[in-house]
Amino acid sequence: MSEVETRGARRRDRGTSPLFAAVVSAFFALVITVLAFNVMVGELRDLVRNDVEAFAAFMTGDRDKHDLERHLHVNNPILSFDDRTTDFPEGDADRCVDTLVAWSVDHAVDDMGPGAAQALATTICHGTKVAVARGDGANVLDVMLVVDGPTHNRQVVTLSVIEGSLDTLDFMLGSWRQIVLALSIAGFAGVFAYFLRLGTYRAYVEASGRASTDGLSGLMRREEFLTIFEHAMRQIQGGTGFASLLIIDIDHFKSINDRFGHAAGDEVIRQVGHLIGSTLRGGDSVGRTGGEEFTVLLPSLPKYVAGEVADRLRKRMAANAFTFGGQTFFVTISVGVASVMPSDSVQSVSERADRRLYQAKRKGRNCVIWEDDDNHDF
Repeated sequence: MSEVETRGARRRDRGTSPLFAAVVSAFFALVITVLAFNVMVGELRDLVRNDVEAFAAFMTGDRDKHDLERHLHVNNPILSFDDRTTDFPEGDADRCVDTLVAWSVDHAVDDMGPGAAQALATTICHGTKVAVARGDGANVLDVMLVVDGPTHNRQVVTLSVIEGSLDTLDFMLGSWRQIVLALSIAGFAGVFAYFLRLGTYRAYVEASGRASTDGLSGLMRREEFLTIFEHAMRQIQGGTGFASLLIIDIDHFKSINDRFGHAAGDEVIRQVGHLIGSTLRGGDSVGRTGGEEFTVLLPSLPKYVAGEVADRLRKRMAANAFTFGGQTFFVTISVGVASVMPSDSVQSVSERADRRLYQAKRKGRNCVIWEDDDNHDF
């Protein structure tokens, strides 16, 4: 192995290492998390700033109640509010405080306690226009303020600022930036996972291919072919479908090795495998089951049709010129054909096709035999 190939192998090994995958995944997750938090914090800051500005405008009279409610409904707020209004109590400060405390406790949206109501009412009744106190609820802020009523009479408004109904899905879909972020994270994660596992998957496919494919002919190995044949045999024995079996042998293969060398023999095996595979249908199964022997399973074909297929393959093989080392030569094949019967086993149908193959050999080779004296198939 060259130095370049060695370095490439080391990179592939490192790429499939669990530790490498864990480190790269953790780094990628960290980058995506920082990006996501940065965008979300920016969105939350915008929501808080908009809500605070809306409340400030309302409390200073630059925004009416309906406008504030419309803002909170449209902008998926972090904060929300509810309010109650009553006329400013007549009488001295003490009576004013008592009246406002009783009214606040009875009417405040957050079940305002006497302590908070007392603090707010005392401030308002002694001439201050706005008073603020923490409500009894964990996420409530109570505001009491004096405003001019519709007939220029003074009124007291109790405003309870409470936690808004911010929903995760609404928050994500409430901004195009959030939607783009969610789609980007999903897309980046998918692409990252694809490329992270691509090398491992290719190695798996390559290893699986090597395990099931004969490296010389490119066809199925004997074990893989037998697995498919046994599965088809069980279906036929169960009364589902029928098939035919071809056993193919290269004529005088030993003389090819003796005359041109084993490299030429390997090239013949390679080209014969290609010719067989390219002649058959897509659903047919073919494997190299011996040194120069090939076996073909033809689903849904009786043996007389399979015999025609085998003869077409024989003619194509005989017309194909093989060139090796500047020399050109021709190769022929002999074929035995048998129908797969419901009463058959893998061994019995194989023996029948193999017997007919040897009859083709005794007949002079380069021929197809699909019937004999012991004809137990149709």
